[in-house]
Amino acid sequence: MYNTVMIVDDSKMDLMLNQIILESENYAKSILVYSSATEAMKYLYEAEQGKKSFPEILFLDLNMPVLSGFDILNKINTFTSPQSRGCKIYVLSSSDDEEDIARLKTYKNEITYLSKPLNNSELYKK
Repeated sequence: MYNTVMIVDDSKMDLMLNQIILESENYAKSILVYSSATEAMKYLYEAEQGKKSFPEILFLDLNMPVLSGFDILNKINTFTSPQSRGCKIYVLSSSDDEEDIARLKTYKNEITYLSKPLNNSELYKK
């Protein structure tokens, strides 16, 4: 069981489904849920500064308005704290775009690409 995980997705239905799956699996003590990528980034900036707990796992949608998943990944890529470097990222997308998948390999954090919707068996494969 992880201490803190975060889900960022602009789809309220996907957020709810993913949260239910994580809760049913007792995946984490604390599950942070954000439908706003901007609000999620505020939290992550504060966590990078040591004001909050950095999530051990980040479930991240790629296609969101205002800030995309790639925008968030670009910002996290500039973080230097050991907690941010140790965060595993699961990118959730309904697209299997080969360019997106290849682009994910350019980031410092460990990133796993998962097709939506999240399912119980995927949580433990990676």
